[in-house]
Amino acid sequence: MITIQKKRYLKNTIPILVVGMLLPQILMAADFRGVVWGDDMEAVKIKETEKLIGDHQRNLIYQGRLAGVKMYIVYEFRNRRLIEGSYHNQSRHADKNEFIRDHEILKDLLQKKYGSPVLDRAIWTNDTYRADASQWGTAISLGHLSYVTEWETYNTKISAVLGGKDSNIQHVVKYTEKRSEEKEQKEREKRILEKL
Repeated sequence: MITIQKKRYLKNTIPILVVGMLLPQILMAADFRGVVWGDDMEAVKIKETEKLIGDHQRNLIYQGRLAGVKMYIVYEFRNRRLIEGSYHNQSRHADKNEFIRDHEILKDLLQKKYGSPVLDRAIWTNDTYRADASQWGTAISLGHLSYVTEWETYNTKISAVLGGKDSNIQHVVKYTEKRSEEKEQKEREKRILEKL
């Protein structure tokens, strides 16, 4: 009888011990390009291998490539701690539909890493070019069409957005620390409530 109880105890305890040992490693895993939320600028500079082109009080800007796409890599800081990282597509495509291809390539890679997105939408605000797929890049540049895809991890919100206006296209993949986003949302709400 005692032996059976010991086996049950061990059977139930071992998974808890393994999770307990791995949880700190999971929580300390890199959040964006090998760095973790809360790192300071110096830690980012040590870990980042791309070319630094902008060093400002609140952000660091690097130039590099991601999946063959020319990108600006931007690290955002608040109170000297990393809260956000993003990729900004710097391609100059003659055929604006190539931006849709870039978006799909990155979306597929993000899906391989993070699984199914929590949100994946094509949003039409004007149907002028909707029937002609060869003009969808133009529709994006005019603000008629945008693509939004989002994932969430334990402490990060990831969004891939392709949109535009005034004949310009913006393609951004952004990683945001959830805790800082929630704090910012509460501060915005507080400012609004103070005005009521």
